[in-house]
Amino acid sequence: MINSKKGQIILEPYTEIPLKESWLFNNKKALEQLNNGIKESAKGQVKYIEDFYTR
Repeated sequence: MINSKKGQIILEPYTEIPLKESWLFNNKKALEQLNNGIKESAKGQVKYIEDFYTR
């Protein structure tokens, strides 16, 4: 929040990111890959490869 010389109160947007998630926003390549994956998924451009683990 900033108080201007004219007496106005100016609010500045603020967002908190949990520490365990902050690495993603500091890694531009990973963030770009995530965003591309989300866009492809929204368009239905997904395919099943295999499970990540076997039960």
